[in-house]
Amino acid sequence: EIRPPQLMAAMTVATLTGATSAHAEFTWKDYKQFRTHGFSRADEDALNLYMTAIGSSLLAANAALAYRKDQPLFCLKGDGNLKRWDITALLDQFFRSTPNLFADGMPLTTASLLLLQKNYPCQ
Repeated sequence: EIRPPQLMAAMTVATLTGATSAHAEFTWKDYKQFRTHGFSRADEDALNLYMTAIGSSLLAANAALAYRKDQPLFCLKGDGNLKRWDITALLDQFFRSTPNLFADGMPLTTASLLLLQKNYPCQ
């Protein structure tokens, strides 16, 4: 179960890190549009940077929680690394199977966190 401070820590870090891209916030609708119709090269590059920032930010939030001896947001298997393509693979899996899983306006940061928690729960 996520406690509010954990969610706030993850969302704050992710938002601040992602704010450097040309696109202030990518949503689930943006991702569905990208997968259905594609983006310009510049928008695709911005999305890739944004996805990298999501992964980095969520790992940083997990590290901060571990430092404070709090429950992590999710528990990765293996080496604990989270790459852009890991998050993209999760988003793609759910886009193909249940494209209406999330509301169109949901930020990709939130969608990514929810999918990570679903696929990498902590015991």
